[in-house]
Amino acid sequence: MSNESKNPPVAKFRDQGVTVSVWERTTDKGTFYSVTTECSYKSGEEWKKTDFVQDNQIQTLRKLLDLAHTDILFRQGKLPE
Repeated sequence: MSNESKNPPVAKFRDQGVTVSVWERTTDKGTFYSVTTECSYKSGEEWKKTDFVQDNQIQTLRKLLDLAHTDILFRQGKLPE
């Protein structure tokens, strides 16, 4: 994922402290996509990030992953414009 950290994600979807990022990687074999998830929470006065999802965030994560999947399909030309 070192290449992904050098370039910004091609899309980000956020809701209720949950973020799903879509990453694009182009190689000699083609263009590939992956996603990362992240949850933000406040600890005292400081905002922190984790990859753990609380039970009340599961539905939000599912919806954001669905949006990311649709975005990837569109980028791959598998959905009409």
